[in-house]
Amino acid sequence: MKDLLIHLSRIIYKMQDVSQQDKEEILKLVRDINKKDSRFVPPTLAEVSEYLKQQGYQYPQKYADQFVSFYESKGWMIGKNKMKNWKMATKQWKEWEKKNKILV
Repeated sequence: MKDLLIHLSRIIYKMQDVSQQDKEEILKLVRDINKKDSRFVPPTLAEVSEYLKQQGYQYPQKYADQFVSFYESKGWMIGKNKMKNWKMATKQWKEWEKKNKILV
């Protein structure tokens, strides 16, 4: 059920004819479901994008898409360990890009 909601929220977030209010309601539903389960649940594209927007990223949607695609391809693993905090991972990634002079 959770996987279906996460997938659905990603599809709806990309749809342009869905109101922002509807997108936010779906995002809230997914967050509520994620909170009930204490183990790590991968964030939705919408969650990452919203978080990056709050953090002041210049292109939050583009960066969120890259972040989610990268970690989905790795099974949300960091090295040999399962990711525990995706928000911290975005900060670490930003620091790495600054160090390597890549525009975020």
